[in-house]
Amino acid sequence: MKLSKIENLKKKIQKYEIIIFDLDDTIYGQKHFDTPALKLVAEYLSKILELSHSKVFLDIRKLKKLKRGKHPILIFNKYLNKKKINNKNNIIKNSVKIFQTYNCKNLKYIPSLKSLIRNLSKNKDLFIVTNGHVARQKRKIKYLGINNYFKKIFILDGIKKKIKPSTENVNYLVNFIKKRPKKNAVFVGDNKKSDKLFADNLKIDFIYFEFPD
Repeated sequence: MKLSKIENLKKKIQKYEIIIFDLDDTIYGQKHFDTPALKLVAEYLSKILELSHSKVFLDIRKLKKLKRGKHPILIFNKYLNKKKINNKNNIIKNSVKIFQTYNCKNLKYIPSLKSLIRNLSKNKDLFIVTNGHVARQKRKIKYLGINNYFKKIFILDGIKKKIKPSTENVNYLVNFIKKRPKKNAVFVGDNKKSDKLFADNLKIDFIYFEFPD
């Protein structure tokens, strides 16, 4: 783990009173969720397709990298699209469910920004704004052990709530920033496009940071 990157982030954000974090690949390395979750999906699919677990896993992991940040249904749909199998839609649905419901207790033990966040929470106003499946993202936050350090957490699922870079469903955050014009605010995220545009829409600074894992 490149501690220098975290130390650099720590220095950059000290001047801000309101700090908003993205979750995946910002507070922790997303591979720690994706890899074991995809292994479970591969275990399920390998039995149906009568292929080795390792081959299925490698194939779907490659697609996950290509579709980073996209709904997992796109990955499994693309992977199974050329396979001659019955009940393809149900298999895709089951694959998505296995991925979304992975318990991710392993996140308790991985490197993350938890220590930095805990210290910042003592005199800063902290928020999380993350795109993704609500139950899945809540589970990640729970096992990372960071729930109590944030003033409010926004999980934007793209169904009931518009995802970043839209600010439509983060009204509390928008108003919180507006009511404190003298306080500096920043968004910290790993996506130079959507996260940067989200910060622009909030009219605040943006710090690009990808967890060095």
